[in-house]
Amino acid sequence: MSNQCSFPDASISTDTRISFSRRGEDDIAELKLRKLPERTPVKMTIQILPDLAEALQEYAAAHEVSYGSAEPVVDLVPAMLASFLESDREFQKTRRQK
Repeated sequence: MSNQCSFPDASISTDTRISFSRRGEDDIAELKLRKLPERTPVKMTIQILPDLAEALQEYAAAHEVSYGSAEPVVDLVPAMLASFLESDREFQKTRRQK
C-alpha cells in the first residue's frame, strides 16, 4: 500500500512489514518488559462493618472531587488494597524472603 503526497516529486510509503523468526532458546533476547502476570480477576465477597462502608463511600466522593470522575467503591477497593500492600515494608520483606 502506498500513498502519494500532495507535494510534487514526493511520496510516502506506508508499506510496513513486521516479521518474527523463531530462534532457539539460547538465542532469545532479554526484553525490558517481562512476561505479563496472570490477569484473570478473582472474585471475592467480603462483609464489612457499616462504619467502614460509610468511610469507603466518603473516600469515593473525595476521589471524585480530586480527579473529576466518579469511580464506584468496588473499583477503588482493589487499588486501595494494592497500594496498602505495596507500602507495607514488613510485608514486602516477608514476600521477598519466600
